[in-house]
Amino acid sequence: AANLSNQPIELIEAELPLQVVRYGLVPDSGGAGQFRGGLAFTREWRLLANEAVVTVRSDRRFHPPYGLAGGRTGRPSMNVLRGAGGSERVLPPMPMEGLKLRRGDSFHHDGAGGGGCGDPFARDPALVLEDVLDEKVSIEAARRDYGVAIDPDRLLVDVAATAALRAVTMAAD
Repeated sequence: AANLSNQPIELIEAELPLQVVRYGLVPDSGGAGQFRGGLAFTREWRLLANEAVVTVRSDRRFHPPYGLAGGRTGRPSMNVLRGAGGSERVLPPMPMEGLKLRRGDSFHHDGAGGGGCGDPFARDPALVLEDVLDEKVSIEAARRDYGVAIDPDRLLVDVAATAALRAVTMAAD
């Protein structure tokens, strides 16, 4: 899994003593904007060998990807070492030593989400709904970050509630 290249899970598990526990996108991790930032990815590997040493160098933990022209920052990166017994240790972005893992321990990495571009309230509500349907943005974040009210039962934009949300926020500015 060197340099976190996008290697197929089957290849990793066939050639290395690792089990891929998690691999996907992180909802609500892209910075809100008229053009939403790209989602962060998440990956977690569990060690199947007796022991191994992990070296980590990640970025954008303390300085998340910034937004442009009113867009918001993306979610910062995160690295967590999980012990087989349930312990968790948040790792610094660049530990100065190799980290020892034992059988059953896992290493969890979330990349940083991209920053958004433009005012989030200028994003077309239909695109926000599409993001919700694609599980890129939660219903709560649609309301909070984009001023778009989505009916959770019908999964449709509530046009009147959206107009009211956006009017209140615009008036507060």
